[in-house]
Amino acid sequence: MGSLLGAAPKGAPAGPASTLINAFPLIFLFAIFYFLIFRPQRRQENERRRMVENLKVGDRVLTQGGIYGTITSIKEQSILLRIADNVKVEVARSAVTQLFNESSNGSTKPPATASIGDRNS
Repeated sequence: MGSLLGAAPKGAPAGPASTLINAFPLIFLFAIFYFLIFRPQRRQENERRRMVENLKVGDRVLTQGGIYGTITSIKEQSILLRIADNVKVEVARSAVTQLFNESSNGSTKPPATASIGDRNS
C-alpha cells in the first residue's frame, strides 16, 4: 500500500509547475486587491498629505467637523481659522479635509449653503 503522508495522488502533476498553478488564485486575488484598494488609497493619502503640507494663510478650507473658514495663521501642528467676524478657532492641521481656492476648483467660495435667516417659509 505505501505511505500516505508523503505520496502524491495518482495522476496529479508534481513539481514546481503544480505549486505555481495552486498559488495562482492567491496571486490573482492579491493583484486585484492591490490595484482596486491599496494603490488608490495610497494615492489619495499622498494627495491629502500634500494638500495639508501646502496650506497657506488666506486659504479657504473645510474641516472634518464641517466648519468652513479662512486660515489666518499656521503653526507646526495646528492652524487658526477665521470662521466669522471676530471669531477664530484653532484646529489641527490634519482636520482639514478640503481646500477651496482658485487653483483647486476655480472658486474661492465654498458651495452655497442656506443659513437660518435665508429660509423662505
